[in-house]
Amino acid sequence: MRRLVSLATAAHILGIDRCKLQERIKRGEIVTFEGKIELAVLENIYPTLLLQGDGMVERLQLLKDTAFSRRIREVVEAPSQEDQVHQLQCLTAELEVERARCRKYLDIIQLLAQELADLHEQCNNPMQREIYSELKNGILQRMQG
Repeated sequence: MRRLVSLATAAHILGIDRCKLQERIKRGEIVTFEGKIELAVLENIYPTLLLQGDGMVERLQLLKDTAFSRRIREVVEAPSQEDQVHQLQCLTAELEVERARCRKYLDIIQLLAQELADLHEQCNNPMQREIYSELKNGILQRMQG
C-alpha cells in the first residue's frame, strides 16, 4: 500500500525546508502524485530516515489526526464569550478610527468647496468663474449622493 504525504509534511518529517524538496521535484529527483510524495521514495532518497524504526508513521498519523480535529473544532465550536468581547472591542475601535478618518476627509472636501467658492467670487474672468462654480457644485453634489 502506497503511503503518500503532502510536501509540507514530508519537509517537516525530514526537518528541511519545503523549498528544498520543491527544487528536487523540479530537477526530477523526486516524483510526486497529485502533489504528494510517497514515503518509500523519501526513504530511498534519505536513507538515514528510518520511518518504520522510530514510529514516524504513527507520529505522522497523529499529526494528521490532530490537524483535522483542530479544523473541525474551529468550524463547529463558537468562539468563547471572552473572545467575542475582545473581537467586538477591536472592531469598535477600528470603526471609530474609520469614522474619524471619514470626518477628516469630509472637512477637507468642505474646505476645498469653500475655497472654490471664494475663488469664484474673486475671479473676474467669466470662463474661470464658470470652472470654479462647476467644480464646487460637482463636489457638493457627490458629497450628498
